[in-house]
Amino acid sequence: MNNTIQWITSVTAIAGFGMGIWTHLKKYILPPKLKLSFNSKIWLTHTIGDPRISLGLTIKNVGAREILIKSIKAKLASNVEKKVFKLDEFTDDLESKELILFREFTLEPNEEWSHTLIFQNYFEEDDLAIYKPAYRELKNIIDRKRKSSDHTFSAHQDLRVEDKLIEPFRVLFKKYFIWKEGKYNLEIFIKTDIKKADENQKFSFSVSKALEKDFLEDVERFKSGDRILEDLDEESGEYIKLSKEKNP
Repeated sequence: MNNTIQWITSVTAIAGFGMGIWTHLKKYILPPKLKLSFNSKIWLTHTIGDPRISLGLTIKNVGAREILIKSIKAKLASNVEKKVFKLDEFTDDLESKELILFREFTLEPNEEWSHTLIFQNYFEEDDLAIYKPAYRELKNIIDRKRKSSDHTFSAHQDLRVEDKLIEPFRVLFKKYFIWKEGKYNLEIFIKTDIKKADENQKFSFSVSKALEKDFLEDVERFKSGDRILEDLDEESGEYIKLSKEKNP
């Protein structure tokens, strides 16, 4: 009986020792691995023509060692456009105005990170130098109009400014607007501190003629500051079905 107990104790100790060694060694034996899960739809919109893409992403560390997520980028291509979007901000809720600045982060084994990503292609510096003073001037004038009137401009249809104040935004819209009818290819890149753990996924989606028309009609709403001043109206956009493509 005592021999049996000693045998069981020895086997248990050896198994425990073996598990301890395996826990340590598997970090170096098993490959680092991320698992990506995406929402089935993306949100397309623009700011003065500057394109934005929002999509839900979950990253899970299914490997045996910690992985540092260094950057997330999106590459967009169509027959006429090619853009690379760097992720600078994300949110827990697309309806929320509270955006979180993206920073490198670490995922432990079995840990996951799930957020709505907001990709955008920012203005070039020369165009930003045009946009900022034009924005300030438009906002100041509209604020004065609102304060000097007894009327509440809730829908803005009857609030108008001079065309010369809107012209810089029309020019920028024409230069940056890309959401034209057709098929688009979208690829998401996850860069880590371990090259083998880097991931990417390809998708496709289509922009309809009706959506293109809706976006182009936003230019007519510039006259009231709508679609320019964020605090005056909600963001225009539409959810689009996302089709997953096979990676080569």
